[in-house]
Amino acid sequence: MQGMEQLNAAEFLSKIVIIKDLSPDELLLLSEFMEIREYGEGINIFSEHDTGTELFIIISGEVEVVKNSELADKQELLGRMAEGDFFGEMAIVERELRCATVRTLIDTKLYVLSISALENLETEHPQVAIKIYKGFVKIVAARLRMRDEHYCFTKHTLESMRKFL
Repeated sequence: MQGMEQLNAAEFLSKIVIIKDLSPDELLLLSEFMEIREYGEGINIFSEHDTGTELFIIISGEVEVVKNSELADKQELLGRMAEGDFFGEMAIVERELRCATVRTLIDTKLYVLSISALENLETEHPQVAIKIYKGFVKIVAARLRMRDEHYCFTKHTLESMRKFL
């Protein structure tokens, strides 16, 4: 990315929650380490159990996240994502296999940050990489808190229902 395209990238990236703590100059710098990819409708960006090596930020389009259900022998819809949403951060941090499949619902354009680009950023600009990792931690903590609340609600609901059985 160069010139105006890079400035537009920095402006767009400033709205992404996982990297919202980066300054405008740091966002411009980050955009130099990212690439843009486009996918047509109905394309798997990655599949469950693939090796995870990239973080994706949706510029435009829409994707669905599905997971194979061992009990029902089908795919369960986990969610949908659109412009400004991101995915793939778990695999890029853990360096583990993907835990779900992400498939485009319409033509979709993405910013992509690979592990190797992130490692280069760590080497060349460690302060920026640290802010990105802090963003990862904040997101994971928020998701864990939400799961804890969901677990407590579900447990309480089940205990209440047992009284009627």
